[in-house]
Amino acid sequence: MVALPVFISVSENSLTVCNNTILHSGTTVVLRGAIRMAIERSPKTQRPFADAFAEIMREKYGDNLGNFDLRPVLSQVDGYSYEALRLMLRGERTLKMGAIEGIAKVVGVSPHYFVEYRRMWSAAMAETHPELADIIYEAALRFVELEERANSTRGASDSKGGRRGHSG
Repeated sequence: MVALPVFISVSENSLTVCNNTILHSGTTVVLRGAIRMAIERSPKTQRPFADAFAEIMREKYGDNLGNFDLRPVLSQVDGYSYEALRLMLRGERTLKMGAIEGIAKVVGVSPHYFVEYRRMWSAAMAETHPELADIIYEAALRFVELEERANSTRGASDSKGGRRGHSG
């Protein structure tokens, strides 16, 4: 067993990402500590950043029709102009980790809530800690294999008299 200073757990049913110590033995990965518990409990979204942010804005700052004004919120983000952030939200500029961190701070959520941030953060950790590349690769490969197995099993059960593709 090798102690590594960071982050992935793969099992038959899940892929867990965490910034903590792991013990790695073959394909079995065990995570330990309070950071894992905190990250697992924190809410996350798979929705695109602009959609997830708009949902937060409607909930926290929207009127009775769900309309909201971006300027008062985005103008509080340090290091970015309102216009730069607006263009990032529209997909007309590349979304930056710092922008997500600033927006998340202003609206009171963890930047890890946003899937784009988790992707960028994971890539940054792999850059900072090259030894993570193989761990991330193996976890992603295992995840894809499990997903493909589940899809092929589902397809086999569908062809045994269950639902078949859509008619048309």
